[in-house]
Amino acid sequence: MHRPLRTYEDIIAENAALKERVAVLEETEAALRESEEKYRLIAENTADVIAVLDRNLRFTFISPSVQNLCGFTAREAMAQPLDRVLAPPSFRKAMAGFDEDMKLAALGIAVPTDSRILEAEVYRKDGTVVWAEISFTYLLGPDGKPAAILTVTRDIAARKEAEEALRDAEKRFLHVTENTREMIWEVDRQGLYRYVSPAVEQILGYRPDELVGKKYFYDLFAPEFQEATKSKALAYFQGLQPFYKFVNLNRHRNGRLVALETTGVPVLDERGNLRGYRGADMDVTARMQVEEEREKLITQLQNALAEVKKLSGMLPICSCCKKIRDDKGYWNLLEAYIQEHSEAEFSHSLCPDCASHLYPGFKYRER
Repeated sequence: MHRPLRTYEDIIAENAALKERVAVLEETEAALRESEEKYRLIAENTADVIAVLDRNLRFTFISPSVQNLCGFTAREAMAQPLDRVLAPPSFRKAMAGFDEDMKLAALGIAVPTDSRILEAEVYRKDGTVVWAEISFTYLLGPDGKPAAILTVTRDIAARKEAEEALRDAEKRFLHVTENTREMIWEVDRQGLYRYVSPAVEQILGYRPDELVGKKYFYDLFAPEFQEATKSKALAYFQGLQPFYKFVNLNRHRNGRLVALETTGVPVLDERGNLRGYRGADMDVTARMQVEEEREKLITQLQNALAEVKKLSGMLPICSCCKKIRDDKGYWNLLEAYIQEHSEAEFSHSLCPDCASHLYPGFKYRER
């Protein structure tokens, strides 16, 4: 069959349509080049290391920022096998996840396409290692199976050092709290225990797990003083005020009274709202008993001094017989009055003058 002859108008129309398709393709290619250039600029100028690996885990692209992280140029880094990039523990962890995903893909099961995070030790050119956070995402091919892996690697050495310092500080804190005689505690804004150090068992007879999340601090106050002490303590909470040497009476598990001296400070969130309190309790029962005994002794001494003071001042005494008149108007012998108003006692003898007067022939001999 012969093709029908095209008219001049048909040729003009086809040519116009072809030009339109060429223009669309050129715009698409320009947009693609612009997009590729944009992403390449991002990849080459970001502080994070962007890389692409094929299904055989060989690098097909690494951004220049790898030199800041590892000391390799991008060309040198792309020549490194993955087991020379990751330290052994990190390599084994990464491969375990990759192998599992490849098994799923082989069975026709879709692998996750969302980004996942791996914290890994990465080799530097000088042989040292640096901690990095690697975010990786599978890029799927036309068959829906992983065709490549896109990774973004970030230096987290400073964060790891801070985390390690925090863990060390927590260990030191626990070592101190577990070995101090003071009861270290933390409560929420309602007063519910969130932490209690092991010293509570020695001080109040309770294990920490019997209090944390189960008891409020005021539950342990002695019942006869509970409401008054609770009100005073919660007043600090309402005013967001620290308190120092706040003495409160508590009931030991065995029923005896325990005097605690409590110091605490408020814990606030970033907006200044109360989250709770932290502090320490010291058992001052023995000290208060000593102070109570001391107060009794002071009172006894003050009473004794008051009795002695009765002999001070002006005393009405007879110039002849030497009797003393008391407050009731009665005249008392000198020694009887002194004995009644002091702790003094008397023994009787004769002085030399009286002995000579009473017994003229008696010769007094002093010892």
